[in-house]
Amino acid sequence: EARCRLFMDSKGGAWYASIASRFKFIEDYTIKTMGVSVHNDGQVRCYYNPEFISILPIPELRAVIIHEIQHIL
Repeated sequence: EARCRLFMDSKGGAWYASIASRFKFIEDYTIKTMGVSVHNDGQVRCYYNPEFISILPIPELRAVIIHEIQHIL
């Protein structure tokens, strides 16, 4: 839902949404929050702890996704 809301944001959200749509999102209970990495094949993987994202309100999760995108940029 947070990624979908990026498309509706009039302040650059669609741009972030197009970047996020290229990420491979992977559940990972060994990390505390969320993190990204770029692999040799060019794939960007976004690892997230489901327990962490389940407690965030959608607007805050949206901001965290943007934050992770900015790490790659």
